[in-house]
Amino acid sequence: MTALNLSVPPRDLIRGREFVDALKDAAKVEKDSQLSNALGIPRNTISTWCSRNALNADALLRVAIHYNLDLRAFAMKGEVIRLDEDESRARFKIFTYKKIMDGVCTKESTLHFDAKAIDLDEKKCEVIEIKNCKFFVNLTKTDVEAGNYFIKIKHKYSIAKLQLLPADNVQMIFDDSSAVVPLTELNVLGRVEYTMIAK
Repeated sequence: MTALNLSVPPRDLIRGREFVDALKDAAKVEKDSQLSNALGIPRNTISTWCSRNALNADALLRVAIHYNLDLRAFAMKGEVIRLDEDESRARFKIFTYKKIMDGVCTKESTLHFDAKAIDLDEKKCEVIEIKNCKFFVNLTKTDVEAGNYFIKIKHKYSIAKLQLLPADNVQMIFDDSSAVVPLTELNVLGRVEYTMIAK
């Protein structure tokens, strides 16, 4: 059997109680209930992280970004090292962020991600959130081939799997349904390069 040559090897990250304690340290709170309030998540979710010796990437990133932390030191050792503003700019990429609900953009702001963790150009991409999934969309890739795309159809925004068909038709797949439409009816805004699914 051939061994896998991983280009991104696994890392030993803080988990469970150590993870929760590091979050509390960064947020400057003492109790799990205070952390629950600070993050806006149920108290039993924090208990589950401890009992399952788990970590939550969304909470990890939110806390590291909000409190301007060195992400590597925080994720691997639970160390709270606060960065100054110049260091922060060098370490984080700032993406335009849009939240879509029922096909409508309900919120627009920015999101910061560790520059070492996200190998995408923030000047060409934006983050689209639909149903707790964050899609990193490359706005320069609008020619349909096969893949997931950010689209606008009949004044509604969505992420759909597209496949170009003969005669300039496109097969669109949403969840469990599909449809074939003329390419001219679609406004293709960009191709999904990376997806972050909240758990």
